[in-house]
Amino acid sequence: MACSKKIDNNVKELDSETILMTLDQIGQTIDVMTSVVGRLRGYLTEHSAAEIDSGLKQINRAIEEFEAQGLPASSPYLDVSTTSTTRH
Repeated sequence: MACSKKIDNNVKELDSETILMTLDQIGQTIDVMTSVVGRLRGYLTEHSAAEIDSGLKQINRAIEEFEAQGLPASSPYLDVSTTSTTRH
């Protein structure tokens, strides 16, 4: 009977150790993935801002070309000054 209890205790300790090691590995994996997600967010934010800036420069060049040709650079259908997103 004493031998049986000793084996049961060893199995429980092994399971506890295995569980703790597994939890530690999961924690390390989460840390790495958090770092990767942060770097990806930074990359996308940086590139999105650069693309928006590039697009605005292209729009400004087009407006300058329209104005140089004597064409109206604005339209009542393209009013970008409003912030409303509702459609009429």
